[in-house]
Amino acid sequence: MEKILIEICKFYNTDSRFVFRESRKMRVIYLRHLFFYLVKSTYREITYREIQEFCLNYKRFKVDHATILHAKKQIQNRIDTDADVRSDVQYLLMNIKDAHTKSIVISNVDLVSYCDIPRFINS
Repeated sequence: MEKILIEICKFYNTDSRFVFRESRKMRVIYLRHLFFYLVKSTYREITYREIQEFCLNYKRFKVDHATILHAKKQIQNRIDTDADVRSDVQYLLMNIKDAHTKSIVISNVDLVSYCDIPRFINS
């Protein structure tokens, strides 16, 4: 999940704290929704509970499963109706999969700490 957050932050030139700050501004909500959509699209086996724990442990951001479901629907609707969003999501998915492949190839390098993002520890 950290890799997805890193890719979103790089692409939109923002900080991870911005994505998880408690705000109703459209840009913040869009990035957060995009994060949830990309996580569920990339890691289909991941549970809502694991996403909730990541958000809570990472930035003390509390989220429930209904919020994640809503986010997925919102982004899917934007993908269906907005070519720019569709293009952005395709680009991000490609980079996320590419980053995942590179992390497997260079498995002895700790990419998460290199990017200054704390590890998600599943307790």
